[in-house]
Amino acid sequence: MSKQNGESSFVIGLIVGGVVGTVTGMVLASRSSRQTRQILDKSVQALPELAEDLYNSVELQGSRLSKLTTKNWDRFKDAVTVGIQASRSDLPEPDAQDMKEQQKHQS
Repeated sequence: MSKQNGESSFVIGLIVGGVVGTVTGMVLASRSSRQTRQILDKSVQALPELAEDLYNSVELQGSRLSKLTTKNWDRFKDAVTVGIQASRSDLPEPDAQDMKEQQKHQS
């Protein structure tokens, strides 16, 4: 699970870092303002595609996480059920005398 999270975080970081680095580099570059605006315009036009890729990556990771969570939840429920059954089978059945003593202590 952590490997998949790491891959998703890496992809997201790569995209965000690329966008931030590109914008920063263009703003600080020694180009004319017209050239910089043209480059920024092209970058802005590419953002919808980048956003779609990011959305698809997050959606895929969310689906994987959901399946894994469901699988682990089912395993947890099974383990609890087995534990409850095991604890009940270890207890001796109360006899009539034990029940009378319990009733006396409750009164």
